[in-house]
Amino acid sequence: MTIIDAHVHLWHHDAARYPRRPWLEADLPPHDGTADRLVRLMDEAGVAAALNVQVPWYGDDNTYHREAAQRFPGRFALLGVIDPALGDAPERIERMLGRDQAQGLRIHLNEPGRTEQLRTGQCDPVIAAAGALGVPIQFLARMRDMAAIRRSAEAFPRTSFVVDHLGHPDLSEPPPFPAAAPFFELGQLPNVHAKVSLLCDHARTAYPYPDVQEFVRRTIERFGASRLMWGSNYPLIPEVRTTEPVDYRRALELVRSDWPWLAGEDKAWILGGTARKLWRFPAEAGTR
Repeated sequence: MTIIDAHVHLWHHDAARYPRRPWLEADLPPHDGTADRLVRLMDEAGVAAALNVQVPWYGDDNTYHREAAQRFPGRFALLGVIDPALGDAPERIERMLGRDQAQGLRIHLNEPGRTEQLRTGQCDPVIAAAGALGVPIQFLARMRDMAAIRRSAEAFPRTSFVVDHLGHPDLSEPPPFPAAAPFFELGQLPNVHAKVSLLCDHARTAYPYPDVQEFVRRTIERFGASRLMWGSNYPLIPEVRTTEPVDYRRALELVRSDWPWLAGEDKAWILGGTARKLWRFPAEAGTR
């Protein structure tokens, strides 16, 4: 089984070589987010390739990603960041696909006014362009944003959509997780996918996070495993609200080994099959 990490972040703290811009969540985190470190961790864990979800601090400057992809051929694909409400956003994403070999766009719905722009159609041109180009739109979103995502997914059935981190569920409430109903309802739309990611941060219970497991079970029921994918959220996985130690391998083993109820075919979809359906990972990655 070829394992794909569908959600990592890469950065380098050399601000002279890789300048960054201000963002609403303060400065770039202090963690080591280098590709060198990640590739070592991927090799140790048996992960073939990863989707680099560009951090907002770099905006549409993908210099570090290009260098990392050249140094580690076959290991990284890119999900880019632009302002999706700009008048020339469709042209910008097309240039990014050519210049940086990006394979889609991430929209941060926690940015002020962004959900309203999505809801009122200001992002429609770039969403339509993504559908025409055959690349997904991914959302950093909360449950309050699901209605706006649904509106876009229904309006643009040719475009594939991805919701980060299971929509950031509130697992302090018991099953059936009523606050997450708008997220579960997105499973009715065949062009909407979700990432089974940042699991240690969602959990309110100790490893192996039975509350997370129950939420994932219900997500599989609504979406089907072929529209779900695992992601580590490297390198931010140590920033958790539990007292349990978390590392890269353990983030993978949770899904690969510690959920005995997860069937083989469903596991194969979540650990790589769905990501390979949405994004192209170079053949050099092979099976690891």
